[in-house]
Amino acid sequence: MAAFASLRTNSNDTAPDINGFRNARSLSEGFASGEYYDWMENPLSSFYRDLMRSFTSNYHVYFMLPALLHSIALVKLCKRYSVNPCMSLLIYFCIGTYVMMFLAAFKQSMAMAILLLALPYAEEKKYIRYSLLVLLAMLFHFYAIVYLAVPLLFGKPWGKSTWLLLAITAFTLATYDATLGAVMQNVEEMGGNIAEEELFDGNSINVLRVAVYWV
Repeated sequence: MAAFASLRTNSNDTAPDINGFRNARSLSEGFASGEYYDWMENPLSSFYRDLMRSFTSNYHVYFMLPALLHSIALVKLCKRYSVNPCMSLLIYFCIGTYVMMFLAAFKQSMAMAILLLALPYAEEKKYIRYSLLVLLAMLFHFYAIVYLAVPLLFGKPWGKSTWLLLAITAFTLATYDATLGAVMQNVEEMGGNIAEEELFDGNSINVLRVAVYWV
């Protein structure tokens, strides 16, 4: 699994990742610019890219660590929670999640690997360890912050937490422009950056895809 992911050469965000790696700055330049200190601008993603570039010009080596980490996290998760890990992996492959995981940008895949490893701590109510891992994932991709809400999902099914989250989701969808606009503005005031085209590009998700993932 790790070899398949790390040996990719193109598709989706692979090309921008390769270009970013080839044009990486030196570590001294990164520290001088303050890029590694801005916690809302994915500093560990930049640091890892520049660090690996200082050792090698082979982007497959750059891809190997997140590919290996995510593969280990996925197998551990299936082994821990699935009554049939092979079937779970088959479904994971067949619905395209595995391929899309690694076709996403490096920072997303690295953050997701850490979040998969953090999930058991949320279930075991070890919230300090869980929160620290989520914060680590946020340093690779700031959007990992939404995983701080995961402990709320371990309550009684269709209890207060479920209805509260459904109400928040429905409200957000009904007031999408205003709500997401306010979120974007607040993040920018805190020093972060959310690309407006990612929130307001006019694209939508096919209802059949939603239904498949829901199942």
